[in-house]
Amino acid sequence: MKTKNKFPFTKVLLILLYSSSVLFSYAQIIYVDIDPDTTISVNGGFFNFNLINDDSAEYQIIRAGGSRDNYVELKILQDSCYLSAFLCEGFPIAHKFFLNDTIGVGNYWWWLDYPQYTLASIAYFCLPGEFVGARDAYLGLKWFNNEIAYYGWVRVDVADDANWFTVKDYAFAPSMLLAGQQSSTYLIDIKDHNLFLVSDYDNFIHVKSRENLKISEVLFLNLLAQEQPVKLNNCEIIIDKQQLSPGLHLLYLKTNKGVQVLKILIK
Repeated sequence: MKTKNKFPFTKVLLILLYSSSVLFSYAQIIYVDIDPDTTISVNGGFFNFNLINDDSAEYQIIRAGGSRDNYVELKILQDSCYLSAFLCEGFPIAHKFFLNDTIGVGNYWWWLDYPQYTLASIAYFCLPGEFVGARDAYLGLKWFNNEIAYYGWVRVDVADDANWFTVKDYAFAPSMLLAGQQSSTYLIDIKDHNLFLVSDYDNFIHVKSRENLKISEVLFLNLLAQEQPVKLNNCEIIIDKQQLSPGLHLLYLKTNKGVQVLKILIK
């Protein structure tokens, strides 16, 4: 559905010319390859994840056990962090994602109510978990930083007897992403990203406003000032990437806080 151009057109053209040299950085997927892959087989050995780059880790995967058991667990270390997991017979179990599974708002998230979650176990007192003998399996993470929700994945292997685990790589973004996704097909720059939630999945870019921001009109242009297809549905903008050519596009949103401009570069 196209919307009528009610924005000042000369102003739009000036902004278009200026915006062509903008450096894009927001909403990229941050991908980290652990090279070489790190295998932990020592009892009590662990791997920490410091995703916010502060002084303390948010998550820890640990290999533990005793004379009659082995198990691999994930520990949540910070209040604002969550893991996609479930309860089974009272035991908190980490959920296993497969390649290209969606990690985002639709998943079920647990936090410090249960700080330790079983990936794999052969212990007599615990359920085996979903990662026993797993190869290229994914954990789903969620955390908040400056009130922005981040989602991420971690790719691991786990031994058949839970005697070791290997961490291979991980990625995260301030939006939904797919398990195993290492890069985005778009880059987006938002002057005030606290006003919007952006996600990129199933060939669509979703831009959703925060509760205190109301969108009344939308204009989506390419660098030739040609209007592009866009849908506005209850303060959520939906853009079909398959209908766009590579290059710079500008999304103008008339809101109760003035005109907001989102610069979108389709690769």
